[in-house]
Amino acid sequence: MGVGIALTGFTGLKIRPDGADWTILVRRNDFAPDPLFASLHGRRILAEDLAPLLPRLALLAWTEVPANILSQAESSARDREYQVSVRAEPGSAKTHAEVVAAFLDFMAQR
Repeated sequence: MGVGIALTGFTGLKIRPDGADWTILVRRNDFAPDPLFASLHGRRILAEDLAPLLPRLALLAWTEVPANILSQAESSARDREYQVSVRAEPGSAKTHAEVVAAFLDFMAQR
């Protein structure tokens, strides 16, 4: 569980699970605003809130995002309408595989 923060213009929803050193970012594949993100802003987000956006969670193909100024360990995947990125926070020692595993553990809590 973590608090959802809708990005400006409702183009994404960022969640940092309680006590975690990594974050989740969910966006539409077309990067359009989504009123759902507005409805989740400031709410406690559970795996069951994200599950409808990622109906093929077990089949997602994860891609490592090259290290950059914002992140050293970020991976992303696309489902039908949405994409999800999971990223280690600055200072975290998590690897790409560990961040994805942490996200999948979070999603298994339903």
